[in-house]
Amino acid sequence: MKLTIATRQSALALKQAYLLQDAIKESGYESDILGLTTRGDQLLEPSLFSQGGKGLFIKELEVALLEGRAQLAIHSAKDVPSILDSAFAIQVVLPREDVRDVWISHRYPSLQEVPLGARIGTTSPRRKMLLTQFRPDLNIVPLRGNINSRINKAEQFDGIILANAGIRRLSLTHLVSEILPLEWMLPAPGQGALIVECLQSTPSWLHELILHLQDMPTHLAVTAERTLATYLETSCHSALAAHAHFRHSSCLQLQVKWQPHGLTNIYTHTHESTVENVQQAVDLGKTVAVQLLEKIT
Repeated sequence: MKLTIATRQSALALKQAYLLQDAIKESGYESDILGLTTRGDQLLEPSLFSQGGKGLFIKELEVALLEGRAQLAIHSAKDVPSILDSAFAIQVVLPREDVRDVWISHRYPSLQEVPLGARIGTTSPRRKMLLTQFRPDLNIVPLRGNINSRINKAEQFDGIILANAGIRRLSLTHLVSEILPLEWMLPAPGQGALIVECLQSTPSWLHELILHLQDMPTHLAVTAERTLATYLETSCHSALAAHAHFRHSSCLQLQVKWQPHGLTNIYTHTHESTVENVQQAVDLGKTVAVQLLEKIT
């Protein structure tokens, strides 16, 4: 049987679909790519929250799964809502790329060098939160669109912030002025990771076919991050930065910065525990969420 992979049609999304296609081919299966335009791609307004949030980037792909036009859908993990519709399941999380953000500027090689009141292009509440904490004087200006369109608009700003994972996958590292350190610029939950989504009713042969693509350390880290987001009830309108990584062996550390909607305080928290399976990753995310919620009550 020839498989079909549903994906968004941006250059980055297609590149990610080709990565999955190549991995499937190594298992002896051929596949086609079904490129789709999502509602999120069509909306150019700065705020996605009022239009439906992150689900705008995956809805059309899920419809293709339901209608049988595709058996697999691939997404950037940070674009996938924390809670999926019951008809769907995350089957595989692929190996993670660099989780860091990058600074791209035609004028200033370092973010620290920009003048007071510099115009920084980003629509991400997370990036706005962290930039404001780093440099309160900065003027954060909305910038939406796929990675290529945002790069094309970079000259309109003193600089823009993008995810290094997309830059690397598109071989655009020559455009990077500076890689921003994790010490203060934590990534979004799931940043750099790719999720393969299927129907809950996916036949066992297909599940077994793609199961070997699972990168367990990435799967566990992303599970902790996404669980955290779920329990904090975050959305596109929330400012949440989270990074889970294995410090050694089975010790998973989860670092968080969170600004609850409507509040000015930014809450920082770090917690680590032994994580060797998915349930323990879920427990870590839930534990950190409870500890953060206790800080605001």
